[in-house]
Amino acid sequence: MEKNYHIDSLPLKIIIKMSAIGNLIDLGADNFNVENMTKEILKKIKSEEFVIDKTKEFENLLMKSNKLLYILDNAGEALFDKKLIESIKRRNPQLSVFIAYRSTPVINDMTYRDCLKIGLDKVGELIDSGSIFPGVLYKYTSEEFQQAYQDADLILSKGQGNYEGLIREKCKKVFFCLTAKCEPVAKNIGVPIRSLIFSNFF
Repeated sequence: MEKNYHIDSLPLKIIIKMSAIGNLIDLGADNFNVENMTKEILKKIKSEEFVIDKTKEFENLLMKSNKLLYILDNAGEALFDKKLIESIKRRNPQLSVFIAYRSTPVINDMTYRDCLKIGLDKVGELIDSGSIFPGVLYKYTSEEFQQAYQDADLILSKGQGNYEGLIREKCKKVFFCLTAKCEPVAKNIGVPIRSLIFSNFF
């Protein structure tokens, strides 16, 4: 008989993987099809692993951290992000979590209103990234975001847009969680397209 597991009891690595796979839910992507995407997500959860995996390093650092900055991406994956944040806080109850959203609606990225709809304000302090782009470029972010970025012991950045904007900062405390959905990003990272990635790279 197949066992049923509650998501809250799963290892942190599995919940991180679910969040990375959730990054596939991107209504702004070319040829997006809900039915096909649902099938692919379920298949990946069961069968695929990270091509680059630094979840253990992240978990070790998490237990030593006081402040985490979580940078949101697409609205479609945000429920996975919420579950991941809740799981992170169970492992380190003393952790202060700051959750950054987009200043204005950009394609389908998370805004303040979206955060409230799914209760992200209940799991962390919401901050306006200041970004009006489909990704966070540090020099174009708000003072509030830059202060949170500098003060954080650990940063979790979701999605391709945030990867493209923040990888140039070469900051070791930033862990990127994404699916490499397009050829340029996959090539830049050095992995096959559709690879699951969780790494700080530096």
